[in-house]
Amino acid sequence: MVKLKLKKSDRIIYLIALFTISGYSAVAQPGINGPGCIIPGTVYEYRITGLRDISSNALLCITGGALRNEDSCISLQTSPSTVLVIWNDDVVERKISVTSALGNASLIVTGTTELNGGAVDDSDKAQEFHAGQVSYTFHCRAATGGACSPEYTYQWQSSTNQINWTNIQGATTKDLQFSGAITISTFFRRVTTETHSNIVAYSDSGQLMIVYN
Repeated sequence: MVKLKLKKSDRIIYLIALFTISGYSAVAQPGINGPGCIIPGTVYEYRITGLRDISSNALLCITGGALRNEDSCISLQTSPSTVLVIWNDDVVERKISVTSALGNASLIVTGTTELNGGAVDDSDKAQEFHAGQVSYTFHCRAATGGACSPEYTYQWQSSTNQINWTNIQGATTKDLQFSGAITISTFFRRVTTETHSNIVAYSDSGQLMIVYN
């Protein structure tokens, strides 16, 4: 029988190969993948990873919400596993957490609201067009919601029938300063895009009216 003499570095490689062939793997910590910014009342999916087998004794719990079956905690077997969660409104903390023999993991969740495109000020909703007037201002309230740290871009549009809308070149600020002539009563609205989510919302409209004597 021939005995092999292995150097220390060779022995390490040999042991790694044995573990790989035998199907063993390094112990992984559990992980939670899913949205950290949510709108309360909406169903979201979360993926749990890193649980090797049933001996992990993993428990997943929801704070500030509930699983789709209305439970707040559930036992997990192997991973990856997916769970559906509905988050509550008006709570101090929202969190999904996993505790197991392999370690723990948690994900803090922050709530936001649906994107609101704002509204044209009541005093600007109906304005009369006069040939001698240089410009007209439509003030619009700031947009809200759409993301936990939202960033907005604005684009004003015009329409003569509130069906077909056309972008106004250069009108990309919160309020509209309109100058120019019109030959028919014209409506104006603001389009808001939340840049992180690419969600779009619209304000209501203001009108510049032709008055016939």
